[in-house]
Amino acid sequence: MIPIADTVGPGECLFGVYSAGNKWDIAKRGNLWHCATIGLTDRIEIGYDNNLNATTYGNVKFRFAQGKNYAISAGVMNFDFRTGLNAVYVVGRYDMPNMRLHAGVYRDTVEHPMIGVDFAMKNGWTGMVEHFGGPNGSTWAGVFIPLPMKGLGLTFSAGLPTDHHQPWQHTINLSYGIRL
Repeated sequence: MIPIADTVGPGECLFGVYSAGNKWDIAKRGNLWHCATIGLTDRIEIGYDNNLNATTYGNVKFRFAQGKNYAISAGVMNFDFRTGLNAVYVVGRYDMPNMRLHAGVYRDTVEHPMIGVDFAMKNGWTGMVEHFGGPNGSTWAGVFIPLPMKGLGLTFSAGLPTDHHQPWQHTINLSYGIRL
């Protein structure tokens, strides 16, 4: 999913376990992950993603502007501790009644524009649609469902690659947020 301009607050932690992949590798061990994001200040968060094949990626984000209905952040995502490869990004958010628009660009070996929207649904659910441009681009749709236990949620999403010869993709994420 695209990074958004929001940051986790100071002393807040978001933990998750998720499956990510495509219809060809849905049963392979490598698509199961765990992750955490911790708010260091009201503007800085750090985190990691780790799959069961022991690959760990680091993430850091700095929110450098925020107003009543917008925010702008920059960061590094998917920093591979073994190779040093990563992606840097800048992203903005604009709030509207019942929806938020997200847009930005990230760069790994090339630049990729990204745009998305999330919106309120019934029963506290949140829907989202987003698109990554450039090589290996894809369009995603998903839903976040808050579960009865405070801080616990489930996200389902599916993505269709721009190259229609590639298989559809998926993520299923169980997340838990706490304040220390």
